[in-house]
Amino acid sequence: MMKKISSRLIKIAVIIVVIGLGLLACRLLIPIVQYGLYEYKDLSHWRDKTSPLDQGVIKDICLKFELPTDDTHCQPGAQVYAPDFFGDITRAFQAHNGIYSTYDDVQKKIGNYQFKYEPPVTEGDGTTYFVARYDLQGDRVYPIVMFFYGDGRLFRIVADVGD
Repeated sequence: MMKKISSRLIKIAVIIVVIGLGLLACRLLIPIVQYGLYEYKDLSHWRDKTSPLDQGVIKDICLKFELPTDDTHCQPGAQVYAPDFFGDITRAFQAHNGIYSTYDDVQKKIGNYQFKYEPPVTEGDGTTYFVARYDLQGDRVYPIVMFFYGDGRLFRIVADVGD
């Protein structure tokens, strides 16, 4: 009889905990949805927020990043947007076999598209870094943000069409 009561009490306790967690989740989610704290971003129309690159910029990027001549982005008259090159740029500057790209490497390829340089900052742990921002289009809609250690080694690239 005691086992039966104790088994029922455990089941009731589990049900109460599950209901409590459900109510807590609702309490947290309702204000987010109700007051617009969460906003769904439809990124499928990102091209509407900017304009295609000039043919000179397209040619420059195709040449500097040694993209194949049959690449659809490098065809004469192609309508190309800055984010169309983000994958190529990111891959070109990623570390390969422990060798990191440097600020000088980046400047040689896209330095003329740099629009902002943030001076070095030293964190509490002693890490020093600086940030450089680049924009192929020049409208600051989809910039490429690169983080470099104080010695100039690249450690992070942010290049996407997110918000």
